[in-house]
Amino acid sequence: MPTTIANSGSPQAAPAHTASLGRRGLLRASGLGVLVVALSSVEGPAALARAPNTLGNVTILATGGTIAGSGATSTTTVGYTAATVGVDALLNSVPELKKVANVRGEQVFQIASENMNNDYWLKLAKRVNTLLAQDDVDGIVITHGTDTIEETAYFLDLVVKSRKPVVIVGAMRPSTAISADGPINLYNATLVAASEEAIGKGVLVVLNDQINAARDVTKSNTSTADTFRTPDLGMLGYVQGNKPYFYHLSARKNTGHRVRHRQPGYVATGRYRLWLREHEPYTGGCVCIRWRQGVGARGCGRRQPGQCGQACPHRCAQERCDHRAQQPRRLRHRGAQW
Repeated sequence: MPTTIANSGSPQAAPAHTASLGRRGLLRASGLGVLVVALSSVEGPAALARAPNTLGNVTILATGGTIAGSGATSTTTVGYTAATVGVDALLNSVPELKKVANVRGEQVFQIASENMNNDYWLKLAKRVNTLLAQDDVDGIVITHGTDTIEETAYFLDLVVKSRKPVVIVGAMRPSTAISADGPINLYNATLVAASEEAIGKGVLVVLNDQINAARDVTKSNTSTADTFRTPDLGMLGYVQGNKPYFYHLSARKNTGHRVRHRQPGYVATGRYRLWLREHEPYTGGCVCIRWRQGVGARGCGRRQPGQCGQACPHRCAQERCDHRAQQPRRLRHRGAQW
């Protein structure tokens, strides 16, 4: 059962194996195929404003990892078991969270991050977009294993459609270690997620008092606490004195730049992005409208679906055009890339 830590500090019931991949080849190399992420309406600056001197509402989504790991003894920092501590215990281990935000916890799944796969990415992305569409959510923190934290961060930076802060946090030592870095990392991540300064800066990765952009951060060491770095472009800022300080901003497009493109659904197919109408039944077959409607020498030339048995050359789907009479879902081809 997820828990909520309100400002009073008392917990209460809340309402309802892949190897590490290069981020820039994530959608294609991971074989994600068609990704559908449910989206909501656009939020403007007014929707993000809070009353002065009020705490932000932060939802912490737990996914497992070392930050939720446990060892045989307090000095065990290697050979521990990841993903054994639930979100309730994580929140209760950092009671100071209630001083910086109204925190609610939710266990999305519980895995060691080397086991992250397409289904987990989709489930997490859908949940993040659903929560960010709610007026009572000001930011999100995701606790995550460090093996694939940069891949998950980069993926979310591509598909999240909100200017609200999304912060991914992990730890290099299990929660039972006497030198555990998880509690301070979680505290700092919540600070950032609840901060208005973090609005519109895309998905962020916060560990070791440092704030890095999801697009550029990488894990540089398998054991040290300062492993996450941005060697080419530098980190965005630090967390010091219970406050995030941003010294650099990324000029590349991130979650905030894509808010205006909200539609009922979002589909990513590697190079091409397609808009999906949820109410139309999918009957299989080629979903690329550019192929189905014909594009001269590169297309079959047929204007109606169900008349072509050739494979789509645009690699929009691993299927052939529909032979059946039923109309496939109507999708709009979007050739531009982020």
